[in-house]
Amino acid sequence: MTHPRRRRLAELLVEAHPDLHIEIVSDPEPDGPPGSFRTARRAWSAIPPDATHHLVLQDDVELCANFASAVRTVIAARSGDAISLFTEWGSRTSHGLRIAALTGRAWAPVTDTYAPSQGLVLPADAARGAEHHLTRAEAEALPDDQALLGYLDDIDLRCYAVLPNLVEHHDTASLVGNTAMGPRPSVCYFPDGPARDEAEQLADGTATTVDDFVPYFSWTEATAYFCVRNGSDRSPRKRLPAAEVFRQRRIDPRAVAQACTDVVERGDGELREHINPILLHQLWLVAVGHGLRIAETNGGTLLPPSSRVAHRALGTLAPGALRRFLPPKHMDRLRQALTPFVWAGMRHGADLHPVTGPTRRQPTSVASTSPGRNADQTAAQPRPDPTSGRTALVVATDPRTAVGGVALRLRALEAALAGDSPPVTVVLACDQRRRCRHQCWVDATERTPHDGPYYLARRCGEYVRWLADHLARMDVTTVICSELDCYGIIPDLVDDGRFRVICDMHNVESALVQDLVAVGSGPHGRGQIAVDEISQLERAVVETAHQVWVPSANDRASLLRRYTVRHDLDVQVVPNAVAVGPAPEAAGSMCRVTFTGRLDYLPNRLAAEFLAHEVVPTLRRHGVDLPVVVAGANPDAELAQRLKDANVRLVANPVSTHDLIRDSVLVLPLQLGGGSRLKVLEAFALGAPVVSTRKGVEGLDVRAGEHFLDAESADDIARAVAAVAGNPDLRHRLVDTARRLVERRYSVEALTTHVAGLLADTERTATRGEAVNG
Repeated sequence: MTHPRRRRLAELLVEAHPDLHIEIVSDPEPDGPPGSFRTARRAWSAIPPDATHHLVLQDDVELCANFASAVRTVIAARSGDAISLFTEWGSRTSHGLRIAALTGRAWAPVTDTYAPSQGLVLPADAARGAEHHLTRAEAEALPDDQALLGYLDDIDLRCYAVLPNLVEHHDTASLVGNTAMGPRPSVCYFPDGPARDEAEQLADGTATTVDDFVPYFSWTEATAYFCVRNGSDRSPRKRLPAAEVFRQRRIDPRAVAQACTDVVERGDGELREHINPILLHQLWLVAVGHGLRIAETNGGTLLPPSSRVAHRALGTLAPGALRRFLPPKHMDRLRQALTPFVWAGMRHGADLHPVTGPTRRQPTSVASTSPGRNADQTAAQPRPDPTSGRTALVVATDPRTAVGGVALRLRALEAALAGDSPPVTVVLACDQRRRCRHQCWVDATERTPHDGPYYLARRCGEYVRWLADHLARMDVTTVICSELDCYGIIPDLVDDGRFRVICDMHNVESALVQDLVAVGSGPHGRGQIAVDEISQLERAVVETAHQVWVPSANDRASLLRRYTVRHDLDVQVVPNAVAVGPAPEAAGSMCRVTFTGRLDYLPNRLAAEFLAHEVVPTLRRHGVDLPVVVAGANPDAELAQRLKDANVRLVANPVSTHDLIRDSVLVLPLQLGGGSRLKVLEAFALGAPVVSTRKGVEGLDVRAGEHFLDAESADDIARAVAAVAGNPDLRHRLVDTARRLVERRYSVEALTTHVAGLLADTERTATRGEAVNG
């Protein structure tokens, strides 16, 4: 939407994105009273009859790279909601997005009094009804973006903002008087578009913050407020001064103000010299509110910004708040001092959480921060009642940002644990690393070559004690340590005596590495030494943990063969699981042959090469001319060239493989390795037939000919693919039986029931043990 005086801006946007087929809609009465209602009505009514959604852009915006793909991703994630692709850096909603950024989320509800409309997507029916509402609202002399939000409220349609923004706003001369608002760029925008991990978060439409308690800085009043909502999602919001909210939560405003003074006094004088102390105090209150809210969301701790999204969103808070109070020449210089000031306020707010804030009833992701900073809180805690405490999932990989089978298992466990007693997800990280005397390794974001094998890292006793006290303060009584990286803290947590400690093994890693060594590969090129080192870690786990979880009966048998397991150790099978959506439509014709998997993992790489050089020629000899696709993370240039030479399409680092798996036959010519087998379960859930070696489905409760077709050689694979491609009845039968299996055994719902039973048994065992010992 544009005005004739600014039409060239719209034309430049159209020329820059010919693939979007943007239609320019101009003000029909350019000489009429200033306003955007007339153009907005035309823009929202210009929707094709067969469209499912409608996007309206303003003329002074920039679109990120791969914009069309990113928009499709967010629409698929929240297809029934209004989606704002831009949020200006000083708005109320921008603060909700910053909380999202620092808690590993990608979505936040719009909390402004208007619908951000620089780039706004509406479902088609809502878009078609907007013109009528805007026509009526124009008589009330409201801005069109406020009228649009009123319309969304009337039709009960929620509006969400995305992170990072997909649209940037450029400050051109406003025709409707908005120049006085000051510069209004994005809270967080990258011209190159969302990175792979950011796109995966956007694809998870449930990864949203809660809007019942959002701190913000009013740039019209230079005052800190909280946007508060009590009751349901539809109850009206009200704003309360930050100082009042702190008093309600029994936080002394004088102590908060003194902390601000202390931070400013310790600075280099730049802030004192150029910014009014009243402004600094109000900005401090907003930062403290952010830290408090983030700690409530995260179960008590503030995660240091580690992603580029978190850094960018944090860095725009102060400029967005103070844009009307500081000249641009000072703002550019003061940013370097303002961001540490804001971060100090957030940390102060997080430190207030154990006294004041309720934790949210949802899985939470926290990173353990400085042991020294909370040293006064490390007194021994009494053991909580195991039947009423919470469960903590301790990991080294943040499940919200990682990719691959590890992350999928962690996300499934988080979902399964999110019942009436919500879990806490603790990501191992220590912000004292660079100045601590212990020189241990507890942070997956800071691996360096001199650290050696990550799984052998020495754990700092001070850190583990701090972590144990931190868990106890959150009423945690059961700790699940997942991933090999976390094995090293299990003996210390058991010795602490306050927790039931469960080790979640993703594989029997020593057996897996032994297989890799046999073909000349292994961690850090260390061969049998690596096998021995990992065996030592696994032996310590089976000697100390209260319970061990493994993903399959095969893994359980392998563990029991390799180690002498004490008689009271409970080894349970906790299978991998996938989200199972609505049943797909009846299987139609197949469009492709697909293989998926991390391509920097040797077994997957070997399988991809075998598929390209052995299976593809055999397929052609059998008359199967379906295109062949290999999709996965981290392929190197050599593999990419080999696939290209074999006329195999490579999809590198896909945001999701679901669209590739649908309407395909998934072929898994694996001959080596362990792994999560999640690619098989995803295919079952998505309605794709599977052709696999026995190794490819190892550990799953499947039967050849019923759930998948077994094929060990290139000729076997080609015959099996030809069979499912040419026999619809066979294809339908395989898909139906596999779907029923995944629903019954390998869905998140099935995992939830299974894990709840295991934890209940653990609690009963713990209670009986205490009664006997007492």
